[in-house]
Amino acid sequence: MPKNAEPYYTIYNYDRTIPLAVLITVFVLLLLLIGQREGANACLSIVFTLTFIIRVLLPALYGGASLVGMGYVTVLLSTAVTLILLHGISIQCLLSIGATMTGELVACGMFTVFSQLLHLTGLQTDCAEGLLLIAQNTGLDIRMLLFAGMMIASLGAVMDVAVSVLSATREVALASGKAERKALFNSAMRLGQDMIGAIFYGRTERPRQAS
Repeated sequence: MPKNAEPYYTIYNYDRTIPLAVLITVFVLLLLLIGQREGANACLSIVFTLTFIIRVLLPALYGGASLVGMGYVTVLLSTAVTLILLHGISIQCLLSIGATMTGELVACGMFTVFSQLLHLTGLQTDCAEGLLLIAQNTGLDIRMLLFAGMMIASLGAVMDVAVSVLSATREVALASGKAERKALFNSAMRLGQDMIGAIFYGRTERPRQAS
């Protein structure tokens, strides 16, 4: 800028720092008030996941690490820490981790197939130009960035369904005493079907008669 020129200022956007800080504080307080110990564990798992993404995942990606490998590591560690804090080291925890990782594998497989069919590369987004500039000076692989993002983004939904169905099935087993495996499996399938109905149709199905 020339020495004698008048400075020119423009407002890029609103400063949302304080409202966001208040919102996060209220959310954490409600989580601790209502969830108590489980709420505190949930906060710890969120802090762990965010810290791992910022301090480990992103530097590794900029350094040229495998996006798929680092995505799987992030998903596995986040799942393990969250479920160990929730259930402790137990059979239910191991089953929840296994169900979550199986769901992630299915989601990743579907994404791989349909991203090829739909020609999704991640280069069609508004921030593609900035990513290309970053890729020129780092080892970032833009084409796999969308895949890693999908893995991390889908983790919450997959874990929610897996933990909810397993926890409800466990309660059914405890309440019914020695229930047959087939009956428990059918109960778990009905729970999953009702969850799908609630998610996609905004309502739960009418109660079914017990089989």
